[in-house]
Amino acid sequence: MKVWQYETGRRLHSVDLRQFTVDSENTDTEKRFAVSRIISSPDGKHIAVQCERFPSVQLFMVGSGTEGCLSPAETLALPHAPWDMTFDSQNQLWVLLESEDVNMLLYQYSEQRWKLCDSDTHEQRRVTEALQAQWNVFKGSMGLESQFKHLYKVNFDNMASYLQKKQERLEQESRKRAAANGSKPNKKSKTESGAMPQSTS
Repeated sequence: MKVWQYETGRRLHSVDLRQFTVDSENTDTEKRFAVSRIISSPDGKHIAVQCERFPSVQLFMVGSGTEGCLSPAETLALPHAPWDMTFDSQNQLWVLLESEDVNMLLYQYSEQRWKLCDSDTHEQRRVTEALQAQWNVFKGSMGLESQFKHLYKVNFDNMASYLQKKQERLEQESRKRAAANGSKPNKKSKTESGAMPQSTS
C-alpha cells in the first residue's frame, strides 16, 4: 500500500502488508492477495485496510503534518474473511463477515486500541437481524472466485513447462515454413522426377 501526494505525483510512504497478515508463520508466503478495501475514519486519524480472502483488518494511524505517513496501529483478527467494512459518524468500525452465524462485528477505538464492542446492544442486534433476514441475497456471494485473479502476472518457473511450450512454438513455425515452401513451384524436384536421359555407347 502506498501513500501519494496526488498534486505532485510524489510517493510519500510505502507499506508491505504481508508483514501484518495474521499468523504469518503459518501463512503461505507465495499466496497471492490483493488490497480490496481502504477506508478512512471521519476524523481522519485512522485508516483501515482489508485484504481479499484474509480474515483480518489492518489499522493504521495517520501521522500529523503534511507528509501524512502511516503508523501501524493494530491487526484485528477476525473469525471469517470480511466482505466489507465502514466507519460510522462516531468513528466506529463496522465489519461485514462472510458468515451467516457471525455476520457483523463492531469495533471502537478506546484507550489507544481497538476494542470489540458488546454484540448485545440494540443497534447491533437490529443490524444483525436485518442481515440474517436478507441472507439469501448474500448467500450467492459466498466462496466466489477472486475478483483480482486476472490482475496477477503468470509466471512460468517450471523448466519442463517452458521447454514444452518452446517445442510447440518451434513445431508451429516449422509447419508454417513447410506450408509456405509447398505453395511455390520447385524446379529442382521436377527435374529430378523426370525421365533420366539414356547414354549412347
